[in-house]
Amino acid sequence: MGEWMNLAFVESDDVERVTEVLGALVVERGRVLVTPLERVPEAYDPMQYGRGDEVGRWGILALAGAPGWTCVVTMPLELLQVHEPPLLARLARALGRRAFQIDLYDGSGGFLMESDAAGRVEMSGFAPDPTTYWGAGGPPEERVHMRFR
Repeated sequence: MGEWMNLAFVESDDVERVTEVLGALVVERGRVLVTPLERVPEAYDPMQYGRGDEVGRWGILALAGAPGWTCVVTMPLELLQVHEPPLLARLARALGRRAFQIDLYDGSGGFLMESDAAGRVEMSGFAPDPTTYWGAGGPPEERVHMRFR
């Protein structure tokens, strides 16, 4: 059984502002903000394995990270990396701050998506399904290894 971790970070220590902007962005996508009721996850839970709008329920948690940073955890895991432009870029642009998400996959490497404060996106690394981010050809050779650009 493989292990993986997907975490996003925003260069801001204002967790409330990050949460407010994220909320506005998901409402723009047609979602409704609610306080979740307790639930029992399914064996193959779409909140864990699904992508973007194919998932009926999204979960987002922002919490204080290292000084000057907010950590964002989402379900589905790649929520901030899907859509065009990615929600991560829209969040960075709306806040005027840098942001990145790192996805680590046991046995298959990792993927890094970064956005500057203007919403420009850089990507590097290799996800389990590289076509998700790179298209049919996979990542260019100079982008296979994760590194901050």
